[in-house]
This record gives sequence, C-alpha cells and structure tokens, in this order.
Amino acid sequence: MSSFSKFSNPYLPIGDSHNDGLDYVVARLGSNPNIEKVVELSSEYLQTVAGETTKASFALYYQLVSRIINENVSSPFSETLSSTDMNAQAISFIGNALAISDALTYPQILKRLESIESAIALSTLTQEEKTYPLLFVAVAKASVSYWIRQVDNPESPWIPYLPSGEDMQTFRWPWREDASGAVSGAIGGALGGPGGVASGALLGAIGGAIGASVAAAIFPD
Repeated sequence: MSSFSKFSNPYLPIGDSHNDGLDYVVARLGSNPNIEKVVELSSEYLQTVAGETTKASFALYYQLVSRIINENVSSPFSETLSSTDMNAQAISFIGNALAISDALTYPQILKRLESIESAIALSTLTQEEKTYPLLFVAVAKASVSYWIRQVDNPESPWIPYLPSGEDMQTFRWPWREDASGAVSGAIGGALGGPGGVASGALLGAIGGAIGASVAAAIFPD
C-alpha cells in the first residue's frame, strides 16, 4: 500500500462548503445581479456556516469577501503568494495547478489536480508548508467536480448567467479563481494552529472562493 493511499487532504471540507455556497448564491442572485449582490450573498452564506446572524458578523464577512474580489481584479495572485513566507516548493505546486491546460476536459483536469495533490502529500514539505497548496488543490478539485455536475444538468441554475453565446459545454468555469480566492481568503484570515488554517481563515477561504469564482463567472472581462 502506498503512502498516498493513507493520505486524506485536511481541506476537503472547505471544498464541499464552497460548493454548497455556490448553490446558495446562484439560487438567490435574481435576474439582474451586480457585484454587491454577489458579496452580500456570499457573506450571508458565511453566516450560516458560522452559525452567526449578527450585523457585525455580516459586516466582517462582507469586508473580507469584497477585499478578496478586489484583490483578484487589481493584482496578480502571485503577489498575494509573495506576501507570505510560503516555501518555494509550495508555490511551485500551486503554479503547476494554475498551469493546467484549458484544452483538457474537466475530468482530465480533475486527474491532473489529483496527481498534484499526491505529489504534495508525498513531498518533503512539513505539514504546515503543505497548507496552502493542499487548500488550493482541495478547492480546485471541488470546483471542477461541481462544474462537471452542472454540465450534466439540463436545468442547471447557472444557465441564465452564462455570457452571451456560451453554453454549458463551451463555458470555461473559473475553477482557478475559486482556488486562488480560497488561498487569498485564508491568507487574509488568521493562519494559526499547528500546521493548519485557523477558524477565521477557514471562513475566509470559503468566502473568498465563492466570491471570486461567482464574480469571474458572471462578470467576465
């Protein structure tokens, strides 16, 4: 039995929560959404995840999601990574995932991500150094899997929001923005605990992933 067969990515639940959040947001976007609506709904979803209903918590999450979306628009993700003391090999793993070709099918992309995940798990990086690349891959895998299901769903709630001239088969779902938003959100939150993402950064990762991907999907450049 290989070492990887015993490995479990600790950030898979963030990917699952991200997917649930996408469903939450798209079901409430309405017929003419704007970026503020995306931030508002993402923030509401974070409140449900955290079990909070206060105006203060909503304001906190709104600020976090808004900042991450703005960062994605105004500066390269590489600048966000360089703002940390992340190991060069960890950054390289994230770069390998970002470089996956769009010419591949979604199932092929998923397999590439799984291969990178295996390489991260088997690397000599410490558990703490593996945090960001494993988080990136966990959300990327969840995002790609989510869109595979949407493509196969003739009643997908995303159909009305596709850009003009696009359909479910040709539209390129922004899974990179999902994963990059998750890492940006975790960095913007509180990184803590031995080798892991603390609760504040967990919520930041979820909110960042949702906000960044929905914004990229329905407000393309």
